[in-house]
Amino acid sequence: MHKTMTLKTTVAVLLMMISSLSYSLGPVIAHRGVHHLYDCTELTNATCTADRIYPPVHELFENTLASMEAAFSAGADWVELDIHPTVDGHFAVFHDWALECRTDGQGVTREQTMTCLKTLDIGYGYTADSGESTPLRGKGVGLMPSLTEVFQYFPDGKFLIDIKSKDMEEARILGEFLGQFPPRQRQHLMVYGGTDDMLEYVAGVSGIKAWPSKPRIAQCYRTLLSSEGQDLGECAGQIFGGPLSLAEKVPGWPDDFISMVHETGGEFYVMEIDAPEDIDRLGPDYKGGIWTDRIEVLSPMLKEQPPLAHRE
Repeated sequence: MHKTMTLKTTVAVLLMMISSLSYSLGPVIAHRGVHHLYDCTELTNATCTADRIYPPVHELFENTLASMEAAFSAGADWVELDIHPTVDGHFAVFHDWALECRTDGQGVTREQTMTCLKTLDIGYGYTADSGESTPLRGKGVGLMPSLTEVFQYFPDGKFLIDIKSKDMEEARILGEFLGQFPPRQRQHLMVYGGTDDMLEYVAGVSGIKAWPSKPRIAQCYRTLLSSEGQDLGECAGQIFGGPLSLAEKVPGWPDDFISMVHETGGEFYVMEIDAPEDIDRLGPDYKGGIWTDRIEVLSPMLKEQPPLAHRE
């Protein structure tokens, strides 16, 4: 009896130790909030991802208020979202360049009014069995928000805004739009995508932080690898990120690399962190940021502290 109780006690102590493991993680970005994942094999720019999702386990849609709220509640510090300007002067929060894949609408997203986009069912095209069933059809009607709605709903929320075009006119409109918000709210915003000229313009006009463009980040990686991890190139002092599979090839990853980024005044977010074992690969002393498509899966490891969007 004594041996049995001792074994049970030992097991209970071990479980408590495992459940209390914490990581010294930096900020966490939830990519598009809580959303439906899909098969990523052989993707192209023309691939419709809504018709290759895995069997859905929830009814949340990317880039919606509900998915963002779920992400913040799960421990995200930042939520990444996608935008398109509309012909009636708004910014629609939606990923796709065109409407046919995901919705019951047709045409280019930025050629519509926000009023029209509000009538669409953004769950219309989702299927996990090549169209034999559409379990989310009818459940996304009216859920596409404008960027103004997002900021009103989350006045303290932190957002990384993805520009989907290379149109300088969009940068001008976006810079002026973001510049209208209070300084405190603008401190909670970052922008990426587009071109370096667009990003620099938006940052200069609105005062928000901008990432380097994707080509520029790619050049930074080439510089890092050619310099044996000693030179950040144009990414010194910048906010940027990259996939774990590439970051692990950088000499000095992760500790020396992250220390060098921080010493220059920059930040780094490692991507492809979608499961607890991915965090294990980073190690318990990882000090950089994380970018995830599965914030709800990582949530138990992030619950030690409330998301930054709600603590200042």
